[in-house]
Amino acid sequence: PHPTRAFRVRALAAAASLVGSMRRPSTRTALPPRLLLPLCVAAAAALSGWRSCSWIMIGRSLSGPSSVSSRILARSSSGTDDFTVAEAYLESLGWSEDTMNKFKSRYDRKFNPNVDGSVKPLLQWLRDLGLSGEQVQKSVGRFPQLIRLSVEHNLKPFVRWLEDLGLEKPQIAKAIARFPSMCSLSLEANLKPLVQWMSDVGLDKPQVAKVIARHPPIVNYSLEANLKPK
Repeated sequence: PHPTRAFRVRALAAAASLVGSMRRPSTRTALPPRLLLPLCVAAAAALSGWRSCSWIMIGRSLSGPSSVSSRILARSSSGTDDFTVAEAYLESLGWSEDTMNKFKSRYDRKFNPNVDGSVKPLLQWLRDLGLSGEQVQKSVGRFPQLIRLSVEHNLKPFVRWLEDLGLEKPQIAKAIARFPSMCSLSLEANLKPLVQWMSDVGLDKPQVAKVIARHPPIVNYSLEANLKPK
């Protein structure tokens, strides 16, 4: 939503308070000038309930000058979606410029990523599954739509299905790291028909599991266009 008059008043009050503290001799050395703008934005964000914004702002400010403050200021004044906040959060994790460029260019911005509701749970779930920090970063860079998926409704059922098929967790983690878009496929429309087709051509369950573990992109193949004609 666009900032209300009340929000603008709170933001100005927070800024005025911080400017006043900067001018007091007792606090002049305790608050470096480069922290003023980020802290003003952080205070205003916290007052309006944007807790994730405020902590991202402070964390990035302490590590040195950045453009995060200007992006969050733009968000507060223009009412844009949460993509800017998610981007700032991922940058605060130390993700590489290459990964961030891929993320920004490939993410479908029609869908708003929520840092606390989807991004953080997704990243933690990937780590718990067994992916390294580098693998998590590369997976989200390759397939940013991962952060739109629900851990409870999409990802956990997907992993349970693979485990029932016979894959071990390390195999699943490796497969997702290699081909993260497999997580977005429908069990009913994509995965179960593929397994049924493999069974029909003579593969038993352990062989199907081995094929998927060794060549994860096969789950995205079309039966009619790719597999049956072979």
